[in-house]
Amino acid sequence: RRGRGRGRQQSGHNVEHDYELDLESAARGGVHRLQLRHDGEARSAADYAELRNALAGPLPTGLTITADTVRPPTADPFVFVADLGKNTLSLSGSVPNETARKQLRDLSRRLFERPGLDDRLEFASGAPKDWNEAVAAALRALSRLDSGKIAMSGLAVTIEGVAPDKGTAVAVSYQLRRDLPEIFSTSEKLSWKEAATPRAIAAKGAPSAK
Repeated sequence: RRGRGRGRQQSGHNVEHDYELDLESAARGGVHRLQLRHDGEARSAADYAELRNALAGPLPTGLTITADTVRPPTADPFVFVADLGKNTLSLSGSVPNETARKQLRDLSRRLFERPGLDDRLEFASGAPKDWNEAVAAALRALSRLDSGKIAMSGLAVTIEGVAPDKGTAVAVSYQLRRDLPEIFSTSEKLSWKEAATPRAIAAKGAPSAK
């Protein structure tokens, strides 16, 4: 007989699957047209990544995805951390989607001369309004330090680290406060390298007595 069957199934990822089945094909012992619509929120970042990888691969013959609105798990607070070390910039915490992740990686490569980029970001829902602009402003400020870290938790942004000199430390603090969207707050804990005095430079350059 002709017709269509509909149903709903909930998977282990806490995601609902709506499906539409061609009953005539099913009666002949084969499913030739099966449409799936995914909706819901994944239980964890790992579940979300697994689902995204599965949907990115080749689908079985006759299977089509008509809609895919699965959301990554909600992070509350929404946390992002960038840690600038001697040789590596490490990114960790949450990112809203793959587009934002790619933009962060591209911006990091432009701003930082470090050879290594350690990306440990995970997808999550719940990013505050203007989050992309806030992260970009924080990374630009961090890039002026010799070493340091920025941490964003919800709407609070903190930066700490070592600047090459006092003037740069003051400028970084001002720059971050100026460039962050208004809804974000900031706190700074910055130090700087002391400039060498002429006497210290002379002593360093003087030959040692034998």
